[in-house]
Amino acid sequence: MAGRARAPRRASRPAPCRAVDPDAVAAAAAAVSDPETSSELISALSQYASQVPEALRPLANIAIQDLANALALTPTPDMGLHAAALWYLVLSRPAPLWNIGDLTIGSFLEKISEPKFAVDQFTLRDRLGGGNYGVTYEAIRMKNGKRVTKAQLTDEEKKNRVVIKRINSDSTGSARKDFLSKGTIARGAAEAGIVEVYMNSKIRRSLALRGYCAEYQGTFRAEKTDAGFTKGTEWLVWSFESDSTLQDAIAGGLGPWPSALEEIMLRRPVPEEKRAPDAQEAVDAAIVRKIMQQILKALAALHSIGIVHRDVKPDNLLVTVEGKVKVIDFGAATDLSTGINYNPEYGMLDPRYCAPEQLVLPSKTPAPPNPVLAAAVAPFLWIYGRPELFDSYSAGLLFCQMAIPEIRGKSQYGMFLQELEKADWDLAQWRASGQPRARNANFTMLDRKGGAGWDLAKRLVCKRNETTQRGRLSAKDALGHRYFLGFA
Repeated sequence: MAGRARAPRRASRPAPCRAVDPDAVAAAAAAVSDPETSSELISALSQYASQVPEALRPLANIAIQDLANALALTPTPDMGLHAAALWYLVLSRPAPLWNIGDLTIGSFLEKISEPKFAVDQFTLRDRLGGGNYGVTYEAIRMKNGKRVTKAQLTDEEKKNRVVIKRINSDSTGSARKDFLSKGTIARGAAEAGIVEVYMNSKIRRSLALRGYCAEYQGTFRAEKTDAGFTKGTEWLVWSFESDSTLQDAIAGGLGPWPSALEEIMLRRPVPEEKRAPDAQEAVDAAIVRKIMQQILKALAALHSIGIVHRDVKPDNLLVTVEGKVKVIDFGAATDLSTGINYNPEYGMLDPRYCAPEQLVLPSKTPAPPNPVLAAAVAPFLWIYGRPELFDSYSAGLLFCQMAIPEIRGKSQYGMFLQELEKADWDLAQWRASGQPRARNANFTMLDRKGGAGWDLAKRLVCKRNETTQRGRLSAKDALGHRYFLGFA
């Protein structure tokens, strides 16, 4: 037993470094540069290229020709341009090639493979929330067609819970059939519902977003009127992951904030009898830091595929029993990789949490062309206008609300916003202003560790430079801030 236990430790030691054998390198290079070997390689790649979609075949042929020139050691001036174009299409953010493929091929494949839902598969239960665009319910997805009417659910029934949202009927008339391809913003509840379906579907197809947003299952139109369903109404379905939002937690609905989340967020709670008198302060700070880190990771992932949420607030963040914070409600979101749900002159927002510029891009930004062309120029648009900074301001406000006790209540937060406006929407100016709310605020949590939290907050809650559109941290940049240093 002892001998077997030692073996992995010996195996894990790094092997001694060996000098590179020049003869081996020369032999490998000769094999690749050998005309017969190169010809076989090019021939094989050409066969693969003939199998790619016809629209992409010219690009594949160019890549193969460049490879042939490289193997023959006869580079051409165009090879550098081709390499730059490949980087732009594949590696820039948001990547044009990925977004065009997702918009065309990905959405088509999802449409034909999406599960088919029907009214008889669901039992509506508690109403979870509602607004101008729809009403959300807890529901049971039935497998045997038998409706669940009892209040207490079995373990099996709990596993079959889903969240289901009815899109409100539209007083403005039916949605425009070409709305998604128009490059304009949603008009009315029906089109907002189309946007939400589009955003959730794109998120579901993206590996980068796994675990950051509510798990979307699909959509259906009620085929009959029965048990709370009205024929013709549109419904969206998600997995049931929680019925508690970050707003519930901040408001004390789950217990004292933030200590009520200690067990699910930190996973290793310290027993009360072993806790130092001032330890709770450090624990509370760790909980808020964990939540803020998850919010920023989710936003950074959304931004990487071109989506700006535009409605980041505590009500739109689920808190699960596994300690995950997930983004929900994409009815106001815009996909700036395709121009969907975007208008340069106005946007959808919540004035309590939106950035002072109120638009994700400067109003002089041209209206988007059709989605495919918009995807092709999206990286330039993101470099020019930095639309992701709209969401990071909202995240900064949320961070302040979590960390400063005096602005957590609804009326308290409203007064904080009034003072912040007087300070030109700049958090550092607000704190230095001496206004009543700023003067009496407890900044202890933000001032810990040399003021790391405060430095992050003021770099998020500040105005952008109107010329450069810079001056505020993005979600991705914020994750590299010293506030998160050494925090997994």
